[in-house]
Amino acid sequence: MVESGPLGSDYGVRSMTVTSKSVSKITFQCQVCNEVARGYHFGAFTCEGCKSFFGRTCKPMKSNGERKGNGTMTSPIARVNLHCKNGGKCNVQGRNRTSCKFCRFNKCIEVGMAPQSEFHKN
Repeated sequence: MVESGPLGSDYGVRSMTVTSKSVSKITFQCQVCNEVARGYHFGAFTCEGCKSFFGRTCKPMKSNGERKGNGTMTSPIARVNLHCKNGGKCNVQGRNRTSCKFCRFNKCIEVGMAPQSEFHKN
């Protein structure tokens, strides 16, 4: 018996197989690039690639802009020096996710990823 519920649309569940004995398989979709998600990172279900990208991009910075492992957090968008050649309209789905860092980072923010959601260590 296969059931789908409100989780499907809210959290990117690709498939959910429910049997009378147990839940046999739940596969989540990365909310940034739509690849298979490996866990809940920085406030969103993401694949390992998007998790790592967001973590590297959002490392805390000192007020002078140098990266620091335990610096004061400011707005992530204001701190990132990324640019898009296509006016912020790049496709970051699937294998295209590495084509534009600006659009990928904006998609991360759009789906609710926040650097405050996990600890940053050197």
